Amino acid sequence: MTIVAEVYNSLQTNVTINAGEITNPSQEPCGLGVVPTGIRVYSGHYTFTNLSAASPLLLYNDSLAVPCFVVFNNTYTFQPNSDNATVSSLGASIKWVANETISLSGYWTTGLVAGPSSKLFSQNFEPGPYTVLVFDAWGQQLIEYFEVT
Repeated sequence: MTIVAEVYNSLQTNVTINAGEITNPSQEPCGLGVVPTGIRVYSGHYTFTNLSAASPLLLYNDSLAVPCFVVFNNTYTFQPNSDNATVSSLGASIKWVANETISLSGYWTTGLVAGPSSKLFSQNFEPGPYTVLVFDAWGQQLIEYFEVT
């Protein structure tokens, strides 16, 4: 399964917007710096009305606790009709393409024994429906679905 999250400026002019880093649950517990998108996958078929009742699948191995650092506000200037942006933070600027692509064949889960010494194991997607939530730092959300047979 390949999922692409993209922020695209469909206007004819530059768009400048501020955002803090967000927790990106598809990659790691602390986000990825300038990436203002996130992806969550849920086992089952959900809509915006019942998604809060679901628990997202763990998409990375979080066996090793990693301390999260200070979150910075970033300024994003998106070029017209593009996903290209200049990201400014702490006095520095970088060029960035505002999309994230991940390929998944499953998720991470605990074994049969729970507790502080339990380990995570990679689990392939089992047959059934899945819900994908793609979101960005500005509150935009999109739900898509896939089925494993």
